[in-house]
Amino acid sequence: LERKKKTFKETWLSDPSTYPIIGIMATAITFMCGMSINALVTYKEVKMDPRTRNSLFPTWSATETPTMVSRLVGPRKPRNPSE
Repeated sequence: LERKKKTFKETWLSDPSTYPIIGIMATAITFMCGMSINALVTYKEVKMDPRTRNSLFPTWSATETPTMVSRLVGPRKPRNPSE
């Protein structure tokens, strides 16, 4: 019994029922890559600088622009140690 090796075109593109699957997978991968790049570039919680990568606490300042997380959670309230 000899088996003929099928190419990608013969396996996937010859059957029109696979087109929605290919489209959904391409859309999902594009969205995933786009959101990953967006998170790496814009989120302040993501630290790529080797000098600040291992710091436990971020350095907060009064001139800080709100991050995505702080916009979702709300403004940061100062802690009162006497409470």
